[in-house]
Amino acid sequence: GTGHGLGELRRPPILVHLWAHWSAGYLADFPGLQQMISQVGADRIDVVLLSHDMNWRDDLVYARRAGLPYRLWCLSPRTSQPSVAAAFRIENDRFGLPQALVFAGGTGRLVYYSEGSQDWAAPEQIARFGGWLSAAD
Repeated sequence: GTGHGLGELRRPPILVHLWAHWSAGYLADFPGLQQMISQVGADRIDVVLLSHDMNWRDDLVYARRAGLPYRLWCLSPRTSQPSVAAAFRIENDRFGLPQALVFAGGTGRLVYYSEGSQDWAAPEQIARFGGWLSAAD
């Protein structure tokens, strides 16, 4: 029931992951995401799982049962439908999930975007996050 914004997060980089509990791509990403975060240091990065309001209740139940250690936010139901469709890349009633956005640096600029599954624990991904962490220090 409380509004949130990226400005309240203090640890760059910030990883925002648009997801849904039913997204096979996100479920495939999750183990590697946890491994990457444990390697770079969970205390050095803020992770937000952002849900669409139509999935929110089920996503919240799933996240609690799975013990997901991340911030769980829902896109505001007051957000305009064109904005929601753009953010979640909704086309023909299909969501473009998962999506990941990384904001880093002193200004919190977008430094990385990906759509679809990826290997978060791959050495090049770990190195990329290490670079963003060094730039933030």
